[in-house]
Amino acid sequence: MKRFLISLLLILPLFVDAQATDKIRKGDIKQQMLNKDSVAQKIQRFKDSIAKKIDSQQVAINIQNNVDQLLEIQKENKDRQRSAAITRLAIGAAFLALLVMGLMKRRKKQG
Repeated sequence: MKRFLISLLLILPLFVDAQATDKIRKGDIKQQMLNKDSVAQKIQRFKDSIAKKIDSQQVAINIQNNVDQLLEIQKENKDRQRSAAITRLAIGAAFLALLVMGLMKRRKKQG
């Protein structure tokens, strides 16, 4: 019984064809092309797809330019902040030196 079922499962797919055949003859290709979609519509769709690609490329270029400008602005701000921090440190060091000098003079007067 098992042999019969196995052989049936192996042979049965050879005789069963689940796909419908839609073979197109050479003369029907032109007719089918004109019936399903006119050539003008296909050309228009092709032009639209090219226009979309060009638009998307232009948008990508604009985005890249904006990102570059943003990075440049951030770099300038960082440079400004760095110079301001160095200035503050220099002023703090100068005041510290004045404090030390003042304390040194005060000790000399007391001694």
